[in-house]
Amino acid sequence: IDELFETENQISGRDQKDITGLIGQYAQGNEPSHHMAYLYNFVNQPWKTQYRVRQIMDNLYSHLPDGRSGNEDCGQMSAWLVMSAMGFYPVTPGKPEYVIGTPWFPEATINLENGNKFKITAENVSKENIYIQSAMLNGVPYPYSYISHNHIMNGGNIHFIMGSQPNNSWGTADEHVPVTHITDEQILTVPIILSGDPRFKESVEVSIETVTPNSKVFYTLDSSLPDTSSTIYTNSLTIDKTLDVNAIAWNEKLGYSFPMKARFIKLEFDKSIELLSSYNKSYHAGGAEGLIDGVRGMENWRLGGWQGYQDTNFEAIIDLGSVKPISRLAAGFLQDTRSWIVMPTKVEFWVSNDGVTYSHAATVDHSIPADNMEIVIEVLEAKVSTSGRYVKVVAHNFGALPQWHLGAGFPAFIFVDEVMVE
Repeated sequence: IDELFETENQISGRDQKDITGLIGQYAQGNEPSHHMAYLYNFVNQPWKTQYRVRQIMDNLYSHLPDGRSGNEDCGQMSAWLVMSAMGFYPVTPGKPEYVIGTPWFPEATINLENGNKFKITAENVSKENIYIQSAMLNGVPYPYSYISHNHIMNGGNIHFIMGSQPNNSWGTADEHVPVTHITDEQILTVPIILSGDPRFKESVEVSIETVTPNSKVFYTLDSSLPDTSSTIYTNSLTIDKTLDVNAIAWNEKLGYSFPMKARFIKLEFDKSIELLSSYNKSYHAGGAEGLIDGVRGMENWRLGGWQGYQDTNFEAIIDLGSVKPISRLAAGFLQDTRSWIVMPTKVEFWVSNDGVTYSHAATVDHSIPADNMEIVIEVLEAKVSTSGRYVKVVAHNFGALPQWHLGAGFPAFIFVDEVMVE
């Protein structure tokens, strides 16, 4: 958690409008981050929650028209502040308790629907006095770094004594911190298949783990679904050919888990590739060789199988190793216009014997309109009768997104996977 807040706040890749209000890599403008500052309470360090929550309230909110860090959306930016300013926040949705942060005001009162009132008072609170020294709930010392929903609904008062230095003893005992855990296991979690890059040249080490105690893992390497008659996992596996690893976990109480499958692909390269364009770092598809590895990108491009080029053409040179006859030139592209990914306007193929002088081999067009909002995968190919050692491919970027697009004026992406020379 420390690293999240203390690391550099530089980001790369596509411009994301929700990534605003940065403290390190913590983004207050992105709602799924809103619980992060409160997690210190769970690890017995509530004074760090107090510091970070106050930092967010003081630095990322103001009375000005732009006084919220990010899109208000359905009110979450304001809701976070209202809850945090009172001194607590519902970290775990549905759980009837609130994790204590640091109150922003000397006094706040909640007028409850049942007619009760719950008052929060913070003695000595100021910009400097942000740390809880002690707390009293209805006049009784309160050592917990969380408060239950029932305590609030019953009405009463929680009183904080604030100071300028952390109190490392308040709310830090194991019995005083919030806890979230599953005590009644109802399903057996799937096993985890761990490895390096699943695409390899020689071999790759594969291990299989289960997080559920007293469970065994069974696996197969022949694409069949495993059961308790399959090989039991005991030691890591060395994979040296293309295959699927299928695994299940099993124990006497919960029975079988759902199966887990991982595909490992041995790369057989008979050519090399040089990229003349720079891809977006968020969409690298494993680097240059990812375009000639024989593994095709799938419709779910978020899995990382496609190489993305924004505001530039895609250009690369394939080296076949020697002059060879060529009968087919092709490249695969994906379009998802909603996500700014649009088919190239055209693709050119050029052939050379020496890598210096190229002759035009083919230009391939397509008929897929940019306003087709379906996800489309298309192989743009040309049948040719030529020869050469080097093949240059140039895919022309669509350019700026049109006026009817929500991202109008911003540069489109080309998504490419597999450049094929036969």
